[in-house]
This record gives sequence, C-alpha cells and structure tokens, in this order.
Amino acid sequence: MSFFKKLFGGGDGGGADAAPKVEARVTYEGFIIEAAPMPEGGQFRLRAFILESDEPDARKETVIRADLFPSADTASQFAITKAKQVIDEQGKFLFS
Repeated sequence: MSFFKKLFGGGDGGGADAAPKVEARVTYEGFIIEAAPMPEGGQFRLRAFILESDEPDARKETVIRADLFPSADTASQFAITKAKQVIDEQGKFLFS
C-alpha cells in the first residue's frame, strides 16, 4: 500500500468507513455500553457507544474523549466508566 493511502486513511481498515471494533459490551441502567477504543499513534483513544436498546435501529450516542491509553483493554475499561457517568448524569434525557 502506498504511503499516501496510509497517511490519508485508505485501505487496511484504518479509514473512516471501517466499522469500530467493540472490545467490551455491558448493560447498565437499561442502556447498552459498547467500548470501542480508537487506535491512534500506537495508543488508544477512549470511545464508547451508548445504545438505547439491542434493536438494530436503536438510537446511539457516542462518547469520545481526548484521553489516550497504552492498551485497548485499559481504554475500554475507562470508556465503560465514562459512559456510566454520562448515563448517571443524563439518564432518560440522554436521547432527547
């Protein structure tokens, strides 16, 4: 693969169209949390999805933070913690 394709996100599944890899999935207070750390420069950025339900057309909110972690596992743990905090703060108003 050419240098420019790698640099601008072409091929290899690293581009913007690549489906995020869900590392962990938990249910909390009736919501589903999926931790899907984003690889970035040899580290992992915190990212989580909060789903309203398990239905295919369920509404989803995304939580992304500037925090970087050395491993996907660590980023996943913190992503779940942060998503729980968002649910605790916003609860039923999360999708309004």
